[in-house]
Formats: sequence, C-alpha cells, structure tokens
Amino acid sequence: MKQTVLKADLRTDSPKKTRASGFIPGVLHGPGTQSRSVQFERSSFIRILAKHGSNAKVWVELGKEKNFGIFKEIQRDPLDKSIIHATIHLVSQDQELKMLVPLVYTGREDLENRILMIQTIKEHVEMSGKAASIPESIVVDISAKELGDSVTVADMQLPKGVRILEADDEIFAIIKDQRSFGSKEESETSDEQTESAEESVEPAVTPAES
Repeated sequence: MKQTVLKADLRTDSPKKTRASGFIPGVLHGPGTQSRSVQFERSSFIRILAKHGSNAKVWVELGKEKNFGIFKEIQRDPLDKSIIHATIHLVSQDQELKMLVPLVYTGREDLENRILMIQTIKEHVEMSGKAASIPESIVVDISAKELGDSVTVADMQLPKGVRILEADDEIFAIIKDQRSFGSKEESETSDEQTESAEESVEPAVTPAES
C-alpha cells in the first residue's frame, strides 16, 4: 500500500505567526516521545485531509525522522472554518487503539428513486484494533434497504483484526419515507443540526486497555 507522507518542520513561532506565514501550526506527540511543536504546509495538509478524512493515517517526515501517526485533533476557526491547529498522535503500527471512525453511506440515489431517505442517528462507530489496521472510514451500502430498515453493526464490513465496540442492536441510521419526514423547514433545521454536529466532532484516539 502506498504510504501517505506529511512533511513537518519544527516550529519556534507562535501559532498566530505560523498561520500568518501560510502554515498550519501543530503538535506531534505519542507514548514514549516528547511533544514537539511543528508546522505543516497548508495545501499538503488539506489535500491529505480531503482524501483520507479526519482519521487519516500518515507517515510524518520531520528532518531525517519518519514516524507513523494518526490525525487526532483538528481545530477550526469558528467563523470561516479554516484549520488553525492540528495534533497528530504518533504510534507504532502494531499498537492497539480505540477510535471513533466515521460512517460513509453509499446508495442514497437508489433510496431517492423510491422516495426514501436515510435519517442518520450516529455519525461514528467505535472500534479497536492495531493502529495500521483500523480503517479511516467505514462504507455502508444502503441501496437495497427498505422503508423502516435500520443500519446496525451487521451492515458493516471490517478488516481482519478490527472489532466494533458497539452493541449488535445499536442503530446508526433508519430508512424513512421522504413524504412523511416532515416539512421543508424541519428538514432544513435537521440538516443544520447535523452539519453543526459534524463540525464539532473530532476523531478520538485512545490506547486500548491491555
């Protein structure tokens, strides 16, 4: 598998000065390592984030060092939503972790053709496994779902060695009739609440208990 490489430089300026210079200020930290203040080239960081999401797994190049890490926290400006700070958790690829992984649904058009829609209840699923094995997202195909069906753990396909830390009957989404979902204003309000929740949720990375 091709490695995703993110270059970093040690940072001595304040986060504000770093941003003014066109870089994203950040921190590298992990078990057994000293936290280091760094900066990332903005366009490279945004490109990786757009492609791999908020749980991106990267190889961080800092001088002659190259360490494996996972995006842990991405802070955004509350007004323009630009990235103002990033924290990357450096880990061994074999380290056991607990993570919140985002769910990505495919097949929405098939539902819409039948005047159905998906109502999301939970945006993420908690799972554990080796750092290198935990996926950046879980794709769930809902194209064959019928009215009243729900999305549960049984609908999720996992890589070998990864397990979900949710109850088997936990409901992540429900298939509903578009016509009975509510007024347009209610739908717009729901969308706004969902967007707000998505912006406020940051990936959680926790070492698994031994």
